[in-house]
Amino acid sequence: MKDFKIAIIQHESVVMEKENSLKKIINLVNEAVKDKDVKLILMPELNITGHVGHSDIISQAEEVPNGNAVKTLEKTAAEKNVYICAGIAEIDNGVHYNTQFIVGPEGYVGKQRKIHLSGDEYFYFRGGSQINVFQLPFAKVGMIICYDNMHPEMARVMALKGVEVILAPHASRALNKENSMTEEEIKNTIKMYKEGWNILQRARAGDNNVYVALTNMCGISAPHIDSLPSTHIGGCMLIDPYAQIVAESKSESIKDEIVYAILSSEIIKMRHKEECNPLRTRKPEVFYEISKRTE
Repeated sequence: MKDFKIAIIQHESVVMEKENSLKKIINLVNEAVKDKDVKLILMPELNITGHVGHSDIISQAEEVPNGNAVKTLEKTAAEKNVYICAGIAEIDNGVHYNTQFIVGPEGYVGKQRKIHLSGDEYFYFRGGSQINVFQLPFAKVGMIICYDNMHPEMARVMALKGVEVILAPHASRALNKENSMTEEEIKNTIKMYKEGWNILQRARAGDNNVYVALTNMCGISAPHIDSLPSTHIGGCMLIDPYAQIVAESKSESIKDEIVYAILSSEIIKMRHKEECNPLRTRKPEVFYEISKRTE
């Protein structure tokens, strides 16, 4: 791994408004790369096509990598000399997947399909079946999408495959509409979500000697569907291999935000050299139970 700077972005994305979302994404990329040191941009789960518990979630699905959205961001990544990690509803031979992909200056890099689908997503998506990792010029990375982060095996498998940075895009919803919550309720909900991620992702980072970069969608994703919760609360953070928060979003209201942070190769090296290193001292021969299905 080499030292590099990441831009972690939270933003609003509305279902059935893919073209508007792509325009916003490009504008946010343009804003992020005003910092010439930024090498990687992380964006939320399904940020291109939007997220809601309704069939609209797949209404604008595209092929990956052959669809227009991937091609558009390939062009942007090449023009700006940056890697972009974004999310989309994918369609492949009539089957839909919740997919996160990476493009860079050289074009399409690869994708990760969400494996463990949450709640109402089961009605619209099929779960993925592979845990993929990708070697970028500055780091080996993997993508763990939202509810997949609740399964610690995901991060451990990636760490065993040599991942140094886990990208954790989310589209986590609050129970209430933004316009039905007071400013204080919004502030407290943002705090609650970030405290939960703080506990979970610090463990993932520390247990696996990796950086974890997290972002969450923000705003109302389906204002045309009053009967369904579609308010996403936002939240960004970067956690280092010692389980320390390096940077995090500051918003106390629901709004777009960019968080910048530097990832240090030296910290990765130091963590891996330690005598009490969980990846070195683990005894997989006693873990056979973990591969059994839960009844």
